[in-house]
This record gives sequence, C-alpha cells and structure tokens, in this order.
Amino acid sequence: MKIRIKNAEILTMDAQDTVFQNGEIHIDGQAITYVGQTPPPFDAQRTIDARGGVCMPPFCNTHTHLPMSLFRGFADDLPLKRWLEDVIWPAEDQLDRAGAYAGTMLALCELVRGGVGAFADAYYLYDWTVQAIEKSGLRAHFGRSVVDFTPEMGEAKYQEMLRMQREYAGGRVSVGCCIHAPYTCTDGMMRRIAETAAETGSILQIHVAETKEEFDTCKQKTGKTPVAHLRELGVFAPHTVAAHCVHVTPEDMDILAERGVFVSHCPQSNLKLASGVAPVAEMLKRGIAVTLGTDSAASNNNLSVWEEMTQCALLQKGVFYDATAVDAKTALRMATVEGMRALGLGGAGLVCGAPADLILIDTSSLRYAPKFQNSMADLVYAGCDRDVTLTMVGGDILFENGEVTFCDEREVCRRAQEFVDRALV
Repeated sequence: MKIRIKNAEILTMDAQDTVFQNGEIHIDGQAITYVGQTPPPFDAQRTIDARGGVCMPPFCNTHTHLPMSLFRGFADDLPLKRWLEDVIWPAEDQLDRAGAYAGTMLALCELVRGGVGAFADAYYLYDWTVQAIEKSGLRAHFGRSVVDFTPEMGEAKYQEMLRMQREYAGGRVSVGCCIHAPYTCTDGMMRRIAETAAETGSILQIHVAETKEEFDTCKQKTGKTPVAHLRELGVFAPHTVAAHCVHVTPEDMDILAERGVFVSHCPQSNLKLASGVAPVAEMLKRGIAVTLGTDSAASNNNLSVWEEMTQCALLQKGVFYDATAVDAKTALRMATVEGMRALGLGGAGLVCGAPADLILIDTSSLRYAPKFQNSMADLVYAGCDRDVTLTMVGGDILFENGEVTFCDEREVCRRAQEFVDRALV
C-alpha cells in the first residue's frame, strides 16, 4: 500500500540526527520513498495526519523472554538466585506449547502498544513462540537458550538450537545462538556454541555479569572476571549481544569495546532484582555500543523500552553525579537505532530506501507543553507508552489508535489466564 504521513515532527535518527518540522513521509509497500518538507507528488492510497506529533523509528528491545509474561507478578520481591531457582524454574517446568504461544502473544501485544518494532528473544519451546512472532509481523531475532547441567541435557539443547536454525533459515524471524549464562553452561559447551556462531555468522546472545554473586563465583573458580573468562573461551566473536553487564571492571569494559560487543542494558530488571546498576556512562566513553532491553515481564514487570530509556538516562546521572552522563539524544538512540544495529537490522533511521518501520507519537497532551525546538528531551523525560498511536513494521500497521491489528487482545488475555489457572494456581 502507498501511505502518506503528513504534518509530523520527524526524528529521523539518521547519522546526523536530522529533524524535520512539519515534515512528510511516503511509504510504498515495505519501504520509505521520501522523507522531508518539500514532498514530490505521491498518489497515496491512504493519508495519515500526524497533527504535529512525532514520527520516529520504532523502539528495539534487545533482551526479552516473551513467554515469561505468563509469570508477571508471580515471583516479586526476591533476589535473582531465589527468584530463578526456587520459583521461576519450577514454574517453567509447567509451561507447555499452548502456554508458550499465549504468553508470547500477550507480550507481543504489549510490545507494539509501546512502539516496539523489533526485539531479541532467548527462550525455548521455540516452535510456538516463533509461530506467534511470525503472526504479529514484528521483526525478531531468536536464540534457543542452552544450559547443560548434565552432558545429556546440554547435548539435547545444543542439537535443538541447531535444528531451529535449519528450520527457520530465511524466515522473517532470524535465528542465532544463545548461551544462557556462564553459571549454567560448562566451558566446553560455551566454546562449542561460540564456534558455531562464528562458523555460521550468527548473533550470539548471553547473560553476562548480572549479579555480584555471579562475578565473585567466577573469580573464585577461574581467577578471572566473567568478561575476561568469556573472552578466553572465544565467546565475543563475531557478533555478541551481552545482556546486563552490571558488574564489570574498567578492564572488562575495554574487552567489550575491543571485541565489538553490543551490551543490552536492562535497568528496571536489574533494579527490581537488586542486581545493581551497570556503568553505562563509562561504557559509552569507551565506545561500547549500548542498547536497551526489558528482560522478561516476570522480573520487570513490563516490556516498556520507553521506561527503560527514561530509567537509563536518570540512573546514570544519579550514579555518576553528572547531569550529562547520558543525554536525551543518546538515550533515544540506544532505545531505537542502536538496538536495530545490534540485531543486524541496519539502524539507518528514517531515510529513503529504509524499511518502513516507524511509530507515531501524540504530543498534544499537557506533558509536552510548552514546546522548545524538537521533542527528544520531552520524549525521554516526560512521555510514556500511552502516547504511541501507531506502530508500523515493513509498511504494515500492527497497532493504531488503541487497537492491535494482528489478534484479539481479549482472547489473548483469556488464554494467558487459562494457562495460569490450569498450571500455576
């Protein structure tokens, strides 16, 4: 379809962070064909009036476990080790395919309502999870999370990861490799998965240095920090997305920068589980590409990249006693185009020839008044998910004016509750 968006404040998030006031965007099929203020003639089949609101690239969530939306509110106010081992893992033992599909659809609805157009997920029961993602139209990267508490378990999960890569090759959902964490995988398995990622050119997802206990235990066992140990195992090549990285030394950050690791910063989950605050401002100074993730709705308890963006900017200012530590433009780029780069989706912003991935934001409420220049700071410090009025991916509208287009949200909520009543209550 040919779609024209007019009367928009366009935050292109391109390399120059170009902003067009009262701009226009033309979309032909899946691509953007014009961005600017002096549009050529365009025979649009539909015209959308932004009414002075913001048009910008969608948010990108670089660390999720979507089916875990079923466990939202199930295990609150617990430290990570107890939360994971005593409550979440036993609950996951009850998770079946129908539950995974329901939980994934629940999460997808929340994502598009919050302006998310792409995400990275790491989980299992992948067939039903990917089926739900494909139905939604969102862009996604998926990794079958591997743990190997026993050799038999590790081999089975590793083979499942390989099988998933074969089955979904060339599909809308890209599939890569995933190590759950150094504390749930043996060194041999981590080397093996890293070698597979290098051989196939796949993105490798991994949890890294999330807690002080994890950091201390690794030092005791190996004599090295988690980051230094993973470098020795070859994990940081060729394209790694490392979630959390809360407990890292200056030397660790130099390693992450040198190896081109993308860090997925998850401030709200890290706060809720009392894991700490990652030194993002220091990472940025060292040239590390930092993106934003929510982690699961079981440990957050929402999937709002917008909230992560705000928390990130504010926390770094407070932790480093520096009001310039992470400014609004940097936070907005972390939440959008930097995440797209991490997932291999370009991240060029709203430019001609780019995929028609964008969101519209209503800035007419009192929280955006009065206006000064452009709205970047207002978005980061005053806005919220509820201001998103449209989410478009590849020219397809997935959410518009309060309605998700790819499913019946009431039915999704009913099926999620049905699983909880059957398996958890």
